[in-house]
Amino acid sequence: MTFLILLVLIATAAGFFIVRSSRRPRLGAGDSWAPAIESSARTLSGRRAISGGEAELRAELEGVTVTVKVKDDVAIAEAALYPGAKDLRLILSSGLAVSSEDVSYIPEVPPPPAFGLDPPVLFRSDDAARAVRIAEESVLDLSRLQREAGGSSVELFVRGGSVKLTVRGARATSATIEALAPVAARLVARVGGDRALAEVKLAQIPKAAPRVETCAFCGGERRAGVEWVKCDSCASPHHAECWNSTHACSKAGCGSARSTAI
Repeated sequence: MTFLILLVLIATAAGFFIVRSSRRPRLGAGDSWAPAIESSARTLSGRRAISGGEAELRAELEGVTVTVKVKDDVAIAEAALYPGAKDLRLILSSGLAVSSEDVSYIPEVPPPPAFGLDPPVLFRSDDAARAVRIAEESVLDLSRLQREAGGSSVELFVRGGSVKLTVRGARATSATIEALAPVAARLVARVGGDRALAEVKLAQIPKAAPRVETCAFCGGERRAGVEWVKCDSCASPHHAECWNSTHACSKAGCGSARSTAI
């Protein structure tokens, strides 16, 4: 009889676990990047947006606004060139046998000797001398970015007045974002133009009010001396006391049971 009761209790517990697991929402692609975006927004003093399958971060670096967009295992950083930058078309990639776009109309450029990017390397530009200078100044940045992001490839486009830097096979970590955004900003500086004017224009953009962190459970603001935790899945902050009262994330649609102290 005791054995039969034990079996019933085990079956009931297993059924409860299965139902609870089935009700837990699936994380979208953007949600997998959410903790990294949240952490990088604080480190880079940036603004973040997370919606559905995509996540985005904007930060001011080297006098320009760099926008980082992430989805699945692809991370892209884009930034406008400085005012007065001389027109340039430059494509440089590492780890790609074929460019992601048709670039056959842009002349090939022989890579500099002992160029330190992982083969295959694609290099094209309508200004070979200038492109080689930028490539030589950027090779360490690009190789370090690919390594820190764990990427299978890195691809750089400079054209149409902007820089676009893409890492494929990237790990969804803050290290990826915090390596990618500054490299894109430094590439803007290497292309040239009037940085001082860019900084003046940037300073004229109205600044958003500082974001106040509030507890996802009670809505209270964060204060000194009060322990806080963040959800490991969606990075929503909670008072440690509030988290411990529910043992789960209170953000709608999350419900994760894992947290990390802030």
